[in-house]
Order: sequence, then C-alpha cells, then structure tokens
Amino acid sequence: MTAGAAAPRAVAVARAVALVALALALGVSPAHAADPAADFRAAARLYADGDLAAAQAAYEAVAAADPTGPWADDALSEAAGIAEKRGELLAARALWRRLVDEHPTSRQVRRARARLGVIEAAIGPDGRWLDVARRHDALLAEAVRQSDPSPQAIALAQLIAEHPDYPRAHDARMWIADAWLRVGEIDRAIAGYAAAVPLAPDALARWRAGKAHGDALALAGRFDDAERVYRGLYGQSDALADRAVDRALDDLATLRLRQRLVYLAWALIAAALVTFVGWARRSCGTWRAAARALTRPPLEVIYFAPVALLLVATSLTGNRLVERAVETILLGGLVAAWGAGAGLEAARRHGRLTLAAAASHVAAAGAIVLAVVYLALLDDRLIDMIKETLTHGHD
Repeated sequence: MTAGAAAPRAVAVARAVALVALALALGVSPAHAADPAADFRAAARLYADGDLAAAQAAYEAVAAADPTGPWADDALSEAAGIAEKRGELLAARALWRRLVDEHPTSRQVRRARARLGVIEAAIGPDGRWLDVARRHDALLAEAVRQSDPSPQAIALAQLIAEHPDYPRAHDARMWIADAWLRVGEIDRAIAGYAAAVPLAPDALARWRAGKAHGDALALAGRFDDAERVYRGLYGQSDALADRAVDRALDDLATLRLRQRLVYLAWALIAAALVTFVGWARRSCGTWRAAARALTRPPLEVIYFAPVALLLVATSLTGNRLVERAVETILLGGLVAAWGAGAGLEAARRHGRLTLAAAASHVAAAGAIVLAVVYLALLDDRLIDMIKETLTHGHD
C-alpha cells in the first residue's frame, strides 16, 4: 500500500481510536460513546462517495468501538470487501479471518469463509502470489476506465507468461480473450480461449473455456474448427451442458447456411452489374461509349443521393448496428439506381429501349437491393437482433 493511499485510512483510524480513548478516560463505555448505527451509516456514505480508504477505516472503527456489538460483524464484512476492492488482499484476509474467529455464529461467516478461500487461492497460503495478484487486479481496475483495454490485455498476458504457475492464470487468460473479443481482435481472442482451457481449475471452468473457444471460432467463420471444439465438449460436464452443445451445433448449421447465402448474394450483385454493363455496351455500340454512359449520373441518382444522405444522418442518432445496415442498404440502392438509370438512359438515347431491356434492368436492380439488404442484416448478426425483437418485443 502506498503512502498516499495509507494516509486517509490512518487519519480515520486515528480519529476512531481517539474517540474510544476519550470515552474510556471519561468513564463511558465504548458501546455508548457513539451510536454504532449512525457510525455505520456514516461509513456507508463515505463508500457511496467513493472514498474507499476512509470508508474501510470507518467500518473498522465501528468494529473496534464495540467488538461484541450487533454491528461489529457487518462492519468487518464491509471493511474486508472494501479492502479486496482496493487490492489490499492481506488486509482483507486478516479482516475476514477476524470475522470468522470473533463472530463464529454470524450470518456473515459463510461469506467470510468463501472469500478467505478465494484470497488464499489467489495469493497462496504463504502470500507467495500477493504481488502478482495486486498487479493483476490493478490492470483489471485500469481497464474498466478505458474504452480500449488492449494495453491492459497485453500487459496481463505478459504477467501471466512470466508467472505460469499463478493460481489465477485461467481467469486472467479468459479475461484477456474476452477483452480481445470486445475490440474485434477475433484471432487473438481465439488464441486466448485456447490458452485458457488447459489452465482451468475444474471441469466446469474447462467446459466454459472450451465453449467460448468454439463460439469465437464460429464468429470467425472457422466452422469446421468450431464444430470439432464443440463436439469435444460432450461428456465434460452434465446433461444441461450437453444440451447447450446441441444448441451451439444447431446455431453452427445456421451460420453455415447463411455463409452460403452470402456467396449467393455476392453472385447476384455481380450478375446484376454484368447485366448493366452488357446492356450499355449493346445500346452504345462500343465499350468507350458504354463507359461514358455508365459514368454519367442519371436523374434517379440526382434525386436519390440527397435523400440517402438525410437517412444516413438520421441513422447516426440510433443503434450502431442499425446505422451500419442503413448505410449499406443505401449504398446498394445508389448502385442499383445508378446502374439501372444509366443503362436505360443509354438504351433510350440509342433507340434500343425495349420491354426486354426495361425488364432486365428492373430485375438486376431488384437483385442488387435484395442481396444488399441480406448482407446488411447479416452484418454483426443484426438479423439475430431483429429476430429476437420480433419474438420477445422491445427491451
């Protein structure tokens, strides 16, 4: 603990001790020197204000002022929890131990024993891993305040690499993989989950890491690898976990179908563009004339462009996924309008505007619109969000 962090706590403890000493000097029992309930509420206000050091000291002062009183066990529990939050694991362990030893019948004892187990697993019974655990917790606390946790993920990975026997290595690897997934570094996330699997402390943690690994592979489009990982999870846990694997494999089949439809959508767009170019060449007679006709914006585009810009500007105020979908759809609509409009105008100018030409241009434009809409809804799984909304309603 640094001198700066220790100062507020030392001042608060000193004040509490001074009050108790004054009460003893005046012959007043510590239990009646102050109102423990009021002091407990004052400590809670300090915590709510974010002054963790002072709050911890104030809770400890409540327990010190009346060690056998009704507020002592709760005060020790709150002080221990704050000490953990501040990364003072040795102090937290001592406070939890006091709670168990001094208040064996308290309703807080079960929580105290659980937290003692967690702390000792993190730092070792002899405190061997205390420094690593502090650095670990400090990186997590720092990452919470950052929009991009990449520097903390890199630093934590280096810390774990330097201490491969660290008891919380599995949790650290899982956090690192989650962080990479949040910032879109899917390959790094996959590697992180794979590294976490062999470090799992029990079967359930191993299953969860494996499931996250398979999910990341599926998200990256590596469907065969994802299926292999999913199938390897059968029998690792209970029947409920096996049913979750069944659902994951069903979702994987859906993703495979969607991927085939993506290829079909791009094929439709390519065919439509070829149709526009082919009709322009047929109408104009030469490739040079066809290029000039297709690069000249038709009336449809002149009308559509400002409307599209207005819709894009409106979408910027809403959901980011919807915004990207709107932009993609409008861009596809612009391409369809330009290609169809320019092609039909070229056919009209050269006296080749027939029913077949008009029908082919309309069909090509419609194919582009349908394909682009599908691609837009598929992006970032917006199609799943829409399906969920239609099934369960708005949030």
